Amino acid sequence: MTPENKKNEKRNRFQRLSAIARVTLVRLVDGGARASGKLFPNEDPLPNCDVLAQHGPTQFLSPNDPDFTDNSDQDLGTGAQTLPGSEQNSLRIRDAANPVIPVWASNSVWYQVYPLGFFDCVLHNGHEEPPEDRISALALWFDYLEELGVGVVLFNPLFESDSHGYDTTDYFKIDRRLGTVDAFRKVVQELHSRNIRVVLDGVFNHTGRNHAAFLDCREHGLQSEYATWYKLRPGSSPCGDSFEYSAWEGHYGLPELNHDDPGVKQMIFDVARFWLADVGVDGWRLDVAHEISPTFWREFAEVCTAARTDTCLVGELIHGDYRRWVSRDVLHSATNYQLSHSLWHSVVDRNYFEFVHSLQRCQELYGGLHLLEFVGNHDVQRLTSRLQEPGDHVLAHGALLFAAGGMPCLYYGDEYGMKGLGTKDGGALNDADLRKPALAPQQLTAEGQTMIKAVALMLEIRRQYACFQQGRVTVLANSNEQLAVVREDENHIGLVLFNCSAHAVDGFPQYVGLDAASARLLGGKVLQRVLCFSNGRQVQTSGTAAVDKVNQLVVDGGFLPSSMAVYTSTTTKL
Repeated sequence: MTPENKKNEKRNRFQRLSAIARVTLVRLVDGGARASGKLFPNEDPLPNCDVLAQHGPTQFLSPNDPDFTDNSDQDLGTGAQTLPGSEQNSLRIRDAANPVIPVWASNSVWYQVYPLGFFDCVLHNGHEEPPEDRISALALWFDYLEELGVGVVLFNPLFESDSHGYDTTDYFKIDRRLGTVDAFRKVVQELHSRNIRVVLDGVFNHTGRNHAAFLDCREHGLQSEYATWYKLRPGSSPCGDSFEYSAWEGHYGLPELNHDDPGVKQMIFDVARFWLADVGVDGWRLDVAHEISPTFWREFAEVCTAARTDTCLVGELIHGDYRRWVSRDVLHSATNYQLSHSLWHSVVDRNYFEFVHSLQRCQELYGGLHLLEFVGNHDVQRLTSRLQEPGDHVLAHGALLFAAGGMPCLYYGDEYGMKGLGTKDGGALNDADLRKPALAPQQLTAEGQTMIKAVALMLEIRRQYACFQQGRVTVLANSNEQLAVVREDENHIGLVLFNCSAHAVDGFPQYVGLDAASARLLGGKVLQRVLCFSNGRQVQTSGTAAVDKVNQLVVDGGFLPSSMAVYTSTTTKL
């Protein structure tokens, strides 16, 4: 067999084995290793595999490398195994295919509620007062959420805690400042009756100092039966304890749990089962998930799936490579902090190059993942406090809902312009400013009502056209102040045009033309406008968009001032 025939035979064998990935380079990443690489020219890449190095990095070469030999080319199957090699440099491999995310989660717009702020609770829990049923007052917003078009309500911490909710004292109770488990169970049932799912904030990296297990440690020190639940060590703590301990980011009110301890695992798994199977919630947002190993979350995922087969697990990931935690058998999704900043900052700076750079970087790193996208949450300045012009509210939400891909999540109050800088006089941090009481629908100002109407119309269009839910995202063209994004699925194409300039423009500057591949997306199609805003107000005029013979995007009527316009290739709705 000639060398060329031999290579072709290997290529054919490789194509037949769909579960095989070819590794070209292995490098150390956070104590493990990442394998990526693929393969032969003109072939579509197969799912990547994570390769975890036991003793160090190893390099494998592809057939395209000049130093390629049969011995250096390795086919790696899925599942745990050790590659041929020395004991000093062995590798393990596991399947790292993209997760299958439940449709109810991937197709929905999420709505985040920080309940202790939403319901105007006192800051500190005295742990002696009887429960006060504030959570049932969510009934005032049931119709509002349904009419807005929300598909998932994400509740930040609800469990009994000392103050802000992240210092948990009892995972099996609703915080007495909010009510009881029975009251919350009725809220879940009512939301479900309106086809709205419920996701809870799971704060499993740490507890509060008044959790029963840590109270026992405070009393008995290193001799406590719960000493191994935490990361205790000889010494003393700033809180006067007879031991030192690891606290999340140095906050001694948040002692870190030891997730290798069987008792800790059992406790957290029991909590997950209780809220999923007994109370009936649909999934978890997992606080600071990057602080806990993927191995633990893999076990957690097994427990959750057994309790509720269509559950969804979203990790709060701020640091590291999202793919370490988001994969077929671990978490379904992650909070995309890496894109969030550019969604609003590009509007404020009138610089869509920032958004395009962030979007394309995320596509390169995390293509195939369905991440949770947001422009605001309980830890960052309120969106309206960061924006400058009246039309910016629509531009930022439009980018979130139509251009970012993934699962968009609104933070309560952002849709009607709630403000909050998160600081006090003198610049001190003030989280309460970001978590103000929600306004009941009848309390909204006329301007707030206008903002809500705009967001609701965007949600309606997104819901009606499937390409805006899971369609591929392609940046068609951009300049500093104009942006064109295509959303494409098997049935039709959507086009979203943004102009953050205060002036109308005929189109993109002359030097911004479409490349051939981008032009082909719209080639021969005349797209009809289905929604348009200018300066934050809806524009009730029709329009079209198409690509001309010289690959220029032609927009009927041009770009209106401070505008967002949505076009589709068909008027057929879901």
